[in-house]
Parts: sequence; structure tokens; C-alpha cells
Amino acid sequence: MTSGLHTDKPITSWEFPSVDDLRAEYREKNDGSSPVEPWQRISQAVFEQFLKARCDKDPLISCRFGWKVEQSTESSEGVLVEATNLHANVKRKFFTKYLVACDGASSRVRRDLAIPLDGGPV
Repeated sequence: MTSGLHTDKPITSWEFPSVDDLRAEYREKNDGSSPVEPWQRISQAVFEQFLKARCDKDPLISCRFGWKVEQSTESSEGVLVEATNLHANVKRKFFTKYLVACDGASSRVRRDLAIPLDGGPV
């Protein structure tokens, strides 16, 4: 098997059912085990732009781009987050009722809060 930029076929591909196919599958297996809406793959750059625009409209939401979470600790009152501003090299602690971490499969937040990763890091 050969692979590279000079070949006619991609080196690899991810085959996923369409949204319509997933909806049909969910209707057929209507036992409560499927999500309400089908999942979809989307570019991180496109999704971040969409999500940030939505968050910027809400004064109760604070997006922290350019920050690295060093540790997050959950309590019954909320989440204590220790983070570093990578541009200014400043460390801060934040206490928040909710924390949304969009930091991928190797998420520090996921590990700190003991949220399992289904299917491995790829």
C-alpha cells in the first residue's frame, strides 16, 4: 500500500452517517438510549467562532481564550479554577458556578473532575 500527496485517494477517511441517516436510526430504535439530536462533526475554528459570538452576547458568560487551566476543583458550591494567562504570564484563581471546558481529548479539566474519556484520545 502506498500513501502520500501524489495518490488519487486520501490516506485515510472517516465515514460517518449523515444527520438524516442518524435521525432515521434514532426513530427506529426509540428506546431512550439515543440523544435528542444527532451529533455532527464541525471544524474547531468554525465552532469556536460561533460559540464565542454567542457567549459575547451574554453578560453572565466570560470566555477566557489564551488562558491555560492549571487545576480545577469541584465543590458543592461550584468550581475553583486556577489558570495562567499565557500572554501576560499572570496566574489567577476564579470561582464559578459552572465551568465549560472546550480543551479537547487531553483536557486538564476533564482529568481534574474525573470525567472519563470514552473511546480513547483519537
